[in-house]
Amino acid sequence: MNNEELRLNRLANHQIFNKQDSEFSVLKNSVGIQSQAQRMAEINLAIKSKQLDLSTLSKDYDQQKIVRSWSQRWTLHLLTVEDWNLIINAHSQEHLPNNYYLGEKELVLKAEKELTPYLDQQRTLSKPELVKFLSSMMTEQQLGTNLIYAILQTLTANGHGFFNPNSTTQQFQLVSAQNIYQPMSIESAVQQLIVEYLNGYAPASLEDFVKWTGIKVGIVRPIWKQVTSGMEHVEINGVINYAPHFLTKLELQDIDNDAHDNVQIAARFDALMTGYIQKEWLIPTEYQSIMWSKNGILMAPVLVDGVVIGHWTYKVSGKKVNFEVITWKKISKAKQKLIQDKLSEVALFLEKVPNNIQFQQL
Repeated sequence: MNNEELRLNRLANHQIFNKQDSEFSVLKNSVGIQSQAQRMAEINLAIKSKQLDLSTLSKDYDQQKIVRSWSQRWTLHLLTVEDWNLIINAHSQEHLPNNYYLGEKELVLKAEKELTPYLDQQRTLSKPELVKFLSSMMTEQQLGTNLIYAILQTLTANGHGFFNPNSTTQQFQLVSAQNIYQPMSIESAVQQLIVEYLNGYAPASLEDFVKWTGIKVGIVRPIWKQVTSGMEHVEINGVINYAPHFLTKLELQDIDNDAHDNVQIAARFDALMTGYIQKEWLIPTEYQSIMWSKNGILMAPVLVDGVVIGHWTYKVSGKKVNFEVITWKKISKAKQKLIQDKLSEVALFLEKVPNNIQFQQL
């Protein structure tokens, strides 16, 4: 398998060329969407699914069909509640890095232990309600630090709660997971997570999965070996990549035809950019620093003919939204029009009027 075939196989499994039937299908395919910037995660859901609007998403959130929680690599994700449960179980042997406790590990663990039954009783807690409860065991100075988030990360990692995504990360609503969280053995959870990962990300390697999840390789390796036993695999650049199914030559041609003379966009922190160790399959080395910034920001990719050639940004101003597309390759007027159409769909989802779409070549 050459790099071109690797790229097409991965793009096809990411469903980059087809809109999916629902926001739940999108989340299931990528096993959640990274959401430090939640609006970007929501835009990704809209780009990849059919006829999604903000009102529908809001209902999904309130009905706990989609939740927000720390997930892979201790980063915030939007997840179906089923995948939230799976990931919490798969990470059940992990603990917060010691520096997260700010030297107050005993206090954090005590606070989480006392908070859990109170949350179960109240069902939901706003940030002011949480601070009021914690004020009996924490000083005002401690309440003003990130210790609250260490408590919340411990609570969510234990399967005791998650956030309603209708609330912000600063003014959050914490929701009890009582009667929602279903314990699984770590072996079963990691096994199922590997299967879901390979369904959406293959071809991929053991090392890719470990990077994507942050789960220790010593836990993953024997389970990975069991799951991939007898599975199709191929060595690419010295690394063994596995897949439930490799595209046939005819399927590769169909995917290539779908990509040709077409454009696709995705939002920041897209799974294409978070799911693998190597980046060269997606973006040439000389442009990677443009797409992966030093401060951890992943840019929103623009694909032309199935190849990433730049990124896009947006800025809301009142009822209008402005877009900028920055590329390292020249784009024809016809392709620019196709990109404008895609960005106009984003504006519609945001319930804004597209005001200006600028193109800049580096």
